[in-house]
Amino acid sequence: MSSIADSALHEDETLCTQILETITAASPLQILPSKISGAGIGLFVTKDVDDGEEIFGSKPLVNCVDNELQRSVCDNCCAYQLSTVHPSGRFRTAEDAELEMKACSRCKVCYYCSRACQRKAWKTHHKHECELLSETPTMHPLTRALYRILLSIKHNILSGDQRAAMQRLTSNMPELLSSDNAKLIVGASEAARSRTKTDLSFAEVVRLYCIVLTNSVSIFQPEGRMLGSSLDVVASLMNHSCDPNAFVVFEGNSLRVRSLRKLRGGEEITQCYADVNMDVLIRGRKLKDSYNFDCHCERCEKELKAHEERTPGMIPQMEQTQHDLIDRSNEAIRLINIDTLSTDAHNLASRIFPNGKWPEDLQPWPTLHISQSRVSKAQGSLVPALKYGVKGYLFQERRIGPSWIHDLLEFLQVISRMLVAPKGDIPFGKDGFPSEVQLWTILHGHLRELALGATRTFGERTAYSQAIGAWYSGSIAEEEGPKPGTTAFANRFKRAQGVLLAWAGVDESRGIVLT
Repeated sequence: MSSIADSALHEDETLCTQILETITAASPLQILPSKISGAGIGLFVTKDVDDGEEIFGSKPLVNCVDNELQRSVCDNCCAYQLSTVHPSGRFRTAEDAELEMKACSRCKVCYYCSRACQRKAWKTHHKHECELLSETPTMHPLTRALYRILLSIKHNILSGDQRAAMQRLTSNMPELLSSDNAKLIVGASEAARSRTKTDLSFAEVVRLYCIVLTNSVSIFQPEGRMLGSSLDVVASLMNHSCDPNAFVVFEGNSLRVRSLRKLRGGEEITQCYADVNMDVLIRGRKLKDSYNFDCHCERCEKELKAHEERTPGMIPQMEQTQHDLIDRSNEAIRLINIDTLSTDAHNLASRIFPNGKWPEDLQPWPTLHISQSRVSKAQGSLVPALKYGVKGYLFQERRIGPSWIHDLLEFLQVISRMLVAPKGDIPFGKDGFPSEVQLWTILHGHLRELALGATRTFGERTAYSQAIGAWYSGSIAEEEGPKPGTTAFANRFKRAQGVLLAWAGVDESRGIVLT
């Protein structure tokens, strides 16, 4: 995240060149003044970038696994023990051996998937932190990141250029030190300075910690699981947009930035700092709480206007209700309790809409339906899971990017389970429910869209995209009749999808059109 305070960075051509030499990019990038009001500097492409292309890749300064995942994620390569994807490019089966993780014998905090990873981590950084981690095994991952950076500076693991570039990142230090977390930040900084025996002053350590807190990004794998936190200098130069043209994803311990649409030469690369699928009020609180700025982009203004027209004078109540709905949804997933979620959601909706009927396309209702689908699936209730899933994923306004792929995959997993369930468990052809043949058609049509979308979103070389492609190929291998991609199949799919949408109570205009 860049800022006005760092706006002079682009004038240091030598440092900018050194920063950009640390990444791999298909075409050169530039660090220039941002065209976004109040954003300071930004990262720009110099040539056109197509939709679904990698813009650049990077090895972050530091990656730290989340505490609750330390036993199942390799601290060196970020291999995830519970990944649903086999490294060979297929989905794992019950017969596949589980990836074995072994703890560092000294600190028992960091785990590794192999001796090679353990040796590499020891050589690069872990030998300097091992004893300190053993004394404080529950240290917050971002505090752990601070320790690693301080020790990397002390032992000359970070180059002078890397250190100089990192120090130019936004810190938001005044805001953080006036927040409710100020005492925690100061205390953690004091402890880190004392325990690492760094030569940096206390003020320098505090500022460095604020840089970590402000600029860290989540380590999201293509599957959608968040594994930890990372600090990368070049990625930190990407400014926020509620209508971003790029996103960050990790392949192992490497950061990748990929395009969500075509970028023209000279265009600024942007990412969304909040959940891009959420409503303006939810995004706005996240941006204010985590990054201390208000967004006034075209999308935000349009959505705020729609709120005022729909519920005049009730924006504060709307914002609180949206957050309460999200909290209830998260709690229901944790407890696997669909009944409580449905009742609570209706009661909360009544605060804003007297009949308790929240608009289906207004967040967080689509996300709520997806949560209801997950809970129903976990309970083995596949028919409700399908109905909630249809409403959830088809009422998402953005049909691009990682979350769209993840939602569509979950939806198709429900259909797949229905098609292999005992015949009497699924009401094929009854009460408006699709026939078995129609459900197969729906699965195959969506699977093709999923395979194409995953390749465009994550790239064809990722194991996740390959696993989806393998599922699609295997599923249609013995299918008789028209194949996906043909006009005949598209017509058959449209009819089958129409039956499904009518059964779920969703207007046909919400359906997908096959490519």
